[in-house]
Amino acid sequence: MKSKVIKSTTVNTYGEQKSKLVAVLLAFFLCGIWALVNFIRLLTGSLNTDANGVELKKF
Repeated sequence: MKSKVIKSTTVNTYGEQKSKLVAVLLAFFLCGIWALVNFIRLLTGSLNTDANGVELKKF
């Protein structure tokens, strides 16, 4: 009985890994900037309602 050998060709090049890393870092960077902007708006009082238009409580 003969057995067949099937070759699997999975190509994961350095360029693909690098582009995925850049995408992840960009996502974290942009989310961090957005969180910082919202935090500053909250501290200055220009962010005073939630998504439904309900006024936020003051501390």
